Amino acid sequence: MNLPQSYKGKALIYSWPYRDAEGKTIGIVARYQNGTDKKDIVPFFKPNGTGWKAGIDLTPRPLFGLDRLANHPKEKAVVIVEGEKPAASLQSLGLCSVTSLGGSNAANQADWTSLNGYKTACLLPDNDEPGESYAKTVCQKLAALPSPPQVKIVRLTGLPEKGDIVEWLQNHAPDWDGYKPFPEADKSWVLTELKAELKKALPVPECWLTDSNQQSKNQQQPPEDIDSANLAHDYPVFDRADLYGIAKEVALLGSEQSEADPVAVYFSFLVATAAMIGNYRYLNIGDSKHNARLFAALVGASSRARKGTSLKPVERIIRATEEAYEKTSDSIKETL
Repeated sequence: MNLPQSYKGKALIYSWPYRDAEGKTIGIVARYQNGTDKKDIVPFFKPNGTGWKAGIDLTPRPLFGLDRLANHPKEKAVVIVEGEKPAASLQSLGLCSVTSLGGSNAANQADWTSLNGYKTACLLPDNDEPGESYAKTVCQKLAALPSPPQVKIVRLTGLPEKGDIVEWLQNHAPDWDGYKPFPEADKSWVLTELKAELKKALPVPECWLTDSNQQSKNQQQPPEDIDSANLAHDYPVFDRADLYGIAKEVALLGSEQSEADPVAVYFSFLVATAAMIGNYRYLNIGDSKHNARLFAALVGASSRARKGTSLKPVERIIRATEEAYEKTSDSIKETL
């Protein structure tokens, strides 16, 4: 498929093509890994000549398995799993299985509308909290469709903690690597056991659908009318004559070099300096110890008082101070 054979120093292990309903390849997801090191799952959805470039700009993102879904009768169940590897393993067994791109936290970014009108969808979650969260999100996305499928959940017997359908299948075919199509010699009896597991599918927890319905109502309900007059406050105006000490010099110098309000620069400098000092220096006042911790909230005109504008001159001073400190001898540092 003309993909890079390495990515960030990791070797290409396997790849899964994403195809549209007509069977045309629209992108590829590849797995890069060295031994048992952390894996990188990389989407290649940007055509680059005869190959593909890493990245994806599609919003929402297509499902993996759309070509299978296009030829699947709507009265038959669709199996939803987390990840291309599990989905492809079920497809090699002849099941219609789909998944979304991006792992357990990206189900919201997928286009689930292709499952509209299907009778049943069976979720096979990974046996961990991210897997459970993924299944819940998919359930809620499907429930929001105009003609949603009945969603059921399958708890595979004997699935280890953090395990998925691939590991369950490997328990039945230990020599299978989990990537290639499932071995023909073991298909028949494994399918019998898997279909028995699918028949034990249960309704999803009621709270999943309750949360989804409440979220939908909140989105549809128009916001209450707010009387802006009741929200108005007379905020105190800081007098520039009250600027004091080194912070005053920084504020005036910083405002000369940018459009920032000197008051905003003044407080940005005080808060940033206090953060640098941290808990290392403090004052004992009575029985209380007071650290150099400051919090400031500024209300002012956009741009001139915003953090991005007022903090830049302060950041320049801090960087220069840190560079000078690093060049200072250890004997002098000990006295600071």
